[in-house]
Amino acid sequence: MRISPELFLKQLVIGGMDRVYEIGKQFRNEGIDATHNPEFTTCEFYQAYSNFAELQDLTQSLLQHLVRSVRGNEDAISVQLKPNDEPVKVDFFQPFKRVDFLSALEAAVGCSLPSLQDEEASVAACLDLCRKFNIGLFLHTTHQHTPHASQHTSPNCLFPPLLVC
Repeated sequence: MRISPELFLKQLVIGGMDRVYEIGKQFRNEGIDATHNPEFTTCEFYQAYSNFAELQDLTQSLLQHLVRSVRGNEDAISVQLKPNDEPVKVDFFQPFKRVDFLSALEAAVGCSLPSLQDEEASVAACLDLCRKFNIGLFLHTTHQHTPHASQHTSPNCLFPPLLVC
C-alpha cells in the first residue's frame, strides 16, 4: 500500500503525458474513528492545460457516470448518513454546488476568520476562536483540526458540493 500516487502521476505529466490517473488503495496513518479509515481507495488524476473549473466539471462528470453505472436511470439515490438518521435523497444530476470552504466555515460558526497577513495577530485571533468553540490545540499535525472544521461545514454539504479552498 502507498501513501499517495501524487508524485508518480505528476512525474508522468512532466514527462509529456497530458492526462494520467490511478485508481488504487492508499494508507494514511492519521488515526481511525467512525468517519475516517486509514485504508481507502482513491481515484487521483491530473490533466495538463486544464484550469480548476474544468477539473471540477470533469469530477462531476466522473461521479455522475459512476452513479449512472451503478444505479441505472435513478436521478436521486437515498443516503443514510448516520445509523439513526432518516435517509435523504441526493441528486447527482443537478449541477454540483461550488462552495468556498472558508466562507462556508465562517457562515457556519457565525464569525469572520482572522486574516493571516499579520502572523502575531492571526495566531492570537485563532487561539481566541479555539477557546470560543472549545477546540483543543494539537501540535505537529493538521489532521487533528479537520474534525472541527467538518463538524461545522458537513451538515451544509448534503448534496454533492465541490469544496474549494
